Amino acid sequence: MGFWKTAGQIAKGAANALEKQVNEMQATKMRLESKNSNDLKRLIKSEGFFGSASSIEKSIAVKILKERGDA
Repeated sequence: MGFWKTAGQIAKGAANALEKQVNEMQATKMRLESKNSNDLKRLIKSEGFFGSASSIEKSIAVKILKERGDA
């Protein structure tokens, strides 16, 4: 019985982590959708340690530009 309880807790933890990640991605997409296409292009091209966008932000920006037909 201990095995199944532990397996259930692990599965629940994974589901919670996935839900959190999905929520963060949706919030990022909503935030980036308010930017104009030039700002999104600058974000995609940004490099460097300080102020650079994460790979997730960059991929969402690319997706938004494609949706706008501006890629």
